[in-house]
This record gives sequence, C-alpha cells and structure tokens, in this order.
Amino acid sequence: MELKNITISDLKDIQTQHAVIVVSDGKMKLGQLPAYGNVNITCHEKKVKQVKEEQATKF
Repeated sequence: MELKNITISDLKDIQTQHAVIVVSDGKMKLGQLPAYGNVNITCHEKKVKQVKEEQATKF
C-alpha cells in the first residue's frame, strides 16, 4: 500500500474512495484499501512506525 501525503483540503476529493487516513506526528497520509486483505498499523511510543498491507485473493 502506497501512502501519499495529503492535507485537510484534500479530504473533499476522496469522498467516493475506500481509503484509510493515518494521522501521526503532525503528518497525514492516505492509502487506498485493497479489495480483500488486512491493513496492519504498527505503533511505538504513540507514533505510527509502519503500515503493512496483507493482500488476499478470494477463493
């Protein structure tokens, strides 16, 4: 999952998207959610350290 930097004014443009917004340490990033899978956020000392996507295929 690619996380892109966004600003508050960008939020109006994502109304029809399925996405996750992560806010940490004064930064805001947007990532598109996968069709199937899990998104894990790893935190350390109250800050986001890693966002990991585990994508799956429905059988």
